[in-house]
Amino acid sequence: MLLVVFLMAASCEDELETQTLFVNSERVACEGVGEMECLEVKEHAEDEWTLFYDDIAGFDYEAGYVYELTVEVSEIADPPEDGSSLEYRLIEIVSKTR
Repeated sequence: MLLVVFLMAASCEDELETQTLFVNSERVACEGVGEMECLEVKEHAEDEWTLFYDDIAGFDYEAGYVYELTVEVSEIADPPEDGSSLEYRLIEIVSKTR
């Protein structure tokens, strides 16, 4: 029985989608449901910055630093009508530079 539980837990870990996100050093004005400030992110160092309207669970953003993060991305089963269908969770801060 213990072996079955272990195998199920291991197979769930294999299904996790991870992603690299670069986070820019300043928040920028953006508009969602109302006016707000968004992070700017990109998936690859050579990409252009794009607005990021979501939160990254476990990530304490500090202005003035560019971050490279590894995040877990999962789908939200029943997302709100005005929200994202994806949830982001910090796995690791790969780098934090001024």
